Amino acid sequence: MLKLAVVFEMRSVLRNRASQLAMLAYLLTGGIALMAGSHHVSMWNDAVDAAATAERAAIEEAHGYFDRKEQGPKDRPWVDLSESRWQDEFSGTRILRRPGPLAGIAAGSVDPAPVAFHLQPWGDPLADAGYRIENPELASTTIDLVFVLSMLTPLLLGVLGFNLGSLEREERIDRLIVVQAGELRGWLVSRALALTCLALLPVSLLCLGAATIGHAPLPDALALLAVATLYTALWGGLLLAVQAGASELRGGVLAYGLLWAVLCILLPSGLSDVGLSEVNADFSTSQTLDARQKQYEGYEASSETRIDNLYTLFPSLVDLPAARADELAPPLQRFTYMGAQFDGLKTRFSERAAEDEDAATFTRRASWLTPPLALTVALERLAGVGPHASSAFRAYLMKGIETRITWMLEQAWSLEPLDSGDFDALVEAAPAAFEADTTPSLPPLYALLMWCAAAWLFAILRLSNGGAHP
Repeated sequence: MLKLAVVFEMRSVLRNRASQLAMLAYLLTGGIALMAGSHHVSMWNDAVDAAATAERAAIEEAHGYFDRKEQGPKDRPWVDLSESRWQDEFSGTRILRRPGPLAGIAAGSVDPAPVAFHLQPWGDPLADAGYRIENPELASTTIDLVFVLSMLTPLLLGVLGFNLGSLEREERIDRLIVVQAGELRGWLVSRALALTCLALLPVSLLCLGAATIGHAPLPDALALLAVATLYTALWGGLLLAVQAGASELRGGVLAYGLLWAVLCILLPSGLSDVGLSEVNADFSTSQTLDARQKQYEGYEASSETRIDNLYTLFPSLVDLPAARADELAPPLQRFTYMGAQFDGLKTRFSERAAEDEDAATFTRRASWLTPPLALTVALERLAGVGPHASSAFRAYLMKGIETRITWMLEQAWSLEPLDSGDFDALVEAAPAAFEADTTPSLPPLYALLMWCAAAWLFAILRLSNGGAHP
């Protein structure tokens, strides 16, 4: 019966111009999303390459000074490359965040972390959209494949299967099907499966196109295709559940459209508002003011207080020559302000990390309530973008900043001049490029599985309880 249903649905598409236009519109919109995602990733790579070029230029400039046995630029006589803070500056270290193979599918995701961060003791990886300092062109408000799959796939199924069940009743062929097949339920289930397979054709083409454009490895491509298939099957079940008891065409279409509006628009919007009010703070204002206040407090503290705080943060300095002197040398006093700045940054990072974890927990729970949200969370993880990747990269930046500050302080407290060998060692020790974890996240997949199983089970039960009887 399934084979007969597949042939029937294919003939229906060939005869129905609305279904043909729906398939074409879906593919065109998906193609635009793929091109937009490819453009986004291209700009991302350009920003990363530009940052890497700037780093190489700074390193080459420093090597020129070492080769000419100069301490620094002649127009800046205070620069001395034998000091750790100037070697740090001329290393021009950038911590890069390279896009994953499927990054383009989620080009419109909310992801405020940088993609190229200039590693400096005063750098702030918590600044929202911090990447805009070096690559402002990455701001994106376009549609992406996540939007196409989550919002348009249900509509495509609705257009293809708008007459599921109602056709048989209105054309008075339901009794004939019962005579020929023994029951109407099996035919409707077969039609729903055939419609799902038919909708999977453009869905699979878009997923394979995204994997091909991004040169994704086979496991990533199969994971993307599996998630999209599960989501399509879910809506196939919901379509059957709605149409199972529809006595007329208009009622079934209206009910399915209402279900789409609730699950794809109303619930996600409401959950977003709840999430913003419950877990998200106004970081753009409150964190900026808090950082400024902590910085002022550090500047206003006494020298002894700043030194004690510095040794508390970096206990390894206590055993170095500068710490054994009766009084800290004036050139080293400025590093105490750096310690106060970093102390405030660590506090703000811990608070932000806690907020991010609360938001992630809320999102995981909310994804059980609406399939589009679960699909978005799952695909963002596969793409290596979104809040999860943003938080992970910021943690990576914090570790890099702490490692660099520790190196600067230990070199300064050793009271030994640095040379080109130390500079080369610093460059070699720069953090590697960050790559987000793209391992599929299980909670949203479990949510999609639950919805899919519940939809098909409810549809079959509804058919068994009278929805399939003529």
